Amino acid sequence: MNFVRDKKVMGMVASREGLVLVQPTTFMNLNGKTVLRAMRKYEVEAPDVTVVHDDVETALGKIAVRLGGGARYRAVSSLSRGIFITSETDWLVVRSP
Repeated sequence: MNFVRDKKVMGMVASREGLVLVQPTTFMNLNGKTVLRAMRKYEVEAPDVTVVHDDVETALGKIAVRLGGGARYRAVSSLSRGIFITSETDWLVVRSP
């Protein structure tokens, strides 16, 4: 699977067999726009979105998985605003160091 720049999505996109990976190329506080555009283009609903991001507070070699975002991370709170989610439990967040 190769990533290709998609200017309309504002990120790098790779897709195959129902799986879409998106790497925003915007500033982190604008990532929500990228994810929203990708969701519209690929007809994905919020419960089907999984966000993976780095976190210096997570121990090396560990991952943290939970439902919903966190306002302390600009990129994650941008996703909440961009996707217009009414409940933060509508999507999965995976944090790794």
